[in-house]
Amino acid sequence: MLSTCWLFCLHSAVQLKPSGLGSETVWIIGDGHVRNAAQRAAVTKGCHLSLPNTVIRWFGRASLRWEGLVPFFNESLRGRAVPDILLINCGGNDLGVLKSVKMVNVMREDLLQLHQLHPRMKIIFSALPQRRQYSGKLEKARKFVNSVMRTLMEQVQGAAVDHPNIRYDNQELFMKDGAHFSLKGYDIFIDNLTNCLKTAAVGVNNNKLTT
Repeated sequence: MLSTCWLFCLHSAVQLKPSGLGSETVWIIGDGHVRNAAQRAAVTKGCHLSLPNTVIRWFGRASLRWEGLVPFFNESLRGRAVPDILLINCGGNDLGVLKSVKMVNVMREDLLQLHQLHPRMKIIFSALPQRRQYSGKLEKARKFVNSVMRTLMEQVQGAAVDHPNIRYDNQELFMKDGAHFSLKGYDIFIDNLTNCLKTAAVGVNNNKLTT
């Protein structure tokens, strides 16, 4: 099954390539998956994911929970311009710690605030992927959170990327802890992000041309 990106009408920063005229700036920010994906991308697709006219910065912090995401973003923003696209992968460490209803309310409030403060910045939410150790209850909560976030992305004219090809029953995609991906798992994860960014960047470029 191919990754799905719904498009609606780094703390590890890597070296940037030269920013040419018309280039888009993308920040990929979030938990340890982002940090590990940045390291993997550096030796496969390259830090900028082989996307033309795109400058990507990766900001990943191990064990990051949602409550730390906005402070992490603000910390990373010091001395830097607001990115054209902000791709967020965070929330998986909150499942089972926060009740899902409370969790989505906090996430919604934070993302709406980010959108209000930076209306020209396109927000992409990377859906919480499956983990091998999720119970039936946690898996239900994961699906609920992803569904609510997908609806929210529509409201803020953002995008959401799913990871249906990362399945808990495919053991070779995970490390022994059942949470972190293997190299093959990260390759799939990175491909999913790349495919969504290709579509999202087109929308950003079109908006720039008409404003």
